[in-house]
Amino acid sequence: MAARGTPFPPEWDAFLEDMQWELLPSSFKTLKFEIIRWHRWLQSQNLEWQAVQTEHAHQWLHAFLETSAHSTVTRRLWPLRRLYQWAQQAGHIGTNPFAWITRPIFHNRYNPHFMPTEKQVLHLLAMPDTSTYIGIRDRAILELLYASGLRAGELLSLSTADVSGHFRQRAIRVWGKGKIERFVVYHETAQYWLGVYLQRARHAILERAGTPQQTQCFVALHGQHARMSYQTLRRLVRRYADAAGLPFLTAHSLRHAFATHLYCNGAPMDIVQKLLGHRNIETTALYIQLSAQYLREQHWRCHPRGSAGRRHVGRRT
Repeated sequence: MAARGTPFPPEWDAFLEDMQWELLPSSFKTLKFEIIRWHRWLQSQNLEWQAVQTEHAHQWLHAFLETSAHSTVTRRLWPLRRLYQWAQQAGHIGTNPFAWITRPIFHNRYNPHFMPTEKQVLHLLAMPDTSTYIGIRDRAILELLYASGLRAGELLSLSTADVSGHFRQRAIRVWGKGKIERFVVYHETAQYWLGVYLQRARHAILERAGTPQQTQCFVALHGQHARMSYQTLRRLVRRYADAAGLPFLTAHSLRHAFATHLYCNGAPMDIVQKLLGHRNIETTALYIQLSAQYLREQHWRCHPRGSAGRRHVGRRT
């Protein structure tokens, strides 16, 4: 592997090989691209990668903070943190220069922890114009994200065979983070829009794009071989979220909503964990964001001074 004619350090090839088995294809593509850019930056500074100190990491970080959004810097930072963490564990370096580099604070309009209510999600799902093929595709995407809790990368990795294999059972086999296999399930409404998309819209979009042969389930009019990219998906969700009056909503917000709404409607935490594909239930707990209204209702239903207490009082003689 090479960047601008200069070969990578052999250790980096080993790192990328390890990460290819651990990350989703879209995440690995991002990591590989950022590692190449980091290599070019090191060359511009006449630095060896093993000689990088914390002050060099700060120098890199502040240079990009001046010209890029904080979210962009965060996206470029995590591959370097993974690289040097791996290198330290493998014994290639003594100290990790990125160990004490924290993520920048978000000051823009995007909130990575935004979680919409059930009513807001239903309003969002009604936004696509389903009289068009693109609108049908977009409705199927939004429905499936909310119905299954899929990650954006997992949705983009789906093939038509993945979706059609267990279509009648309303289930999809996916490979999540760490190449962990799981089944995700979805409801009848998502099944309906998936069926409409696969039967009517997908072929029409591919014909218009001039690429009839494509195994990716969700396709685009533009892009290499009509493949839908993460950027296209992000813009798609952003457009409908803005139209629905939800400026902070992202595809990942729907994953949070999936977990929270399941839990609030009675699903046990361990079931939500399995559906999300989390190894640790502590991670699942972070996804569930309980509203003040829900907490008040549960307090009133269960506390001795609430409705539970009144039921006991009514039994006294």
